Amino acid sequence: MENFELLRIALATAESLQIPHMLVGSIASMRYGEPRLTLDFDIVVDLTFATAELLCQAFPDPD
Repeated sequence: MENFELLRIALATAESLQIPHMLVGSIASMRYGEPRLTLDFDIVVDLTFATAELLCQAFPDPD
């Protein structure tokens, strides 16, 4: 799976579970600031115990 496909899935999952989140790091910098070459992405999520369990269920092993 390509990185951007994984990013799309991760963001769509957070949105569907109504988990507050934001994209940060160099990929956000490319969108709002200076372009940089990067192969990773960083997502900050605001989890509760309940939403953490839902997120784990959305990505079962070996996902």
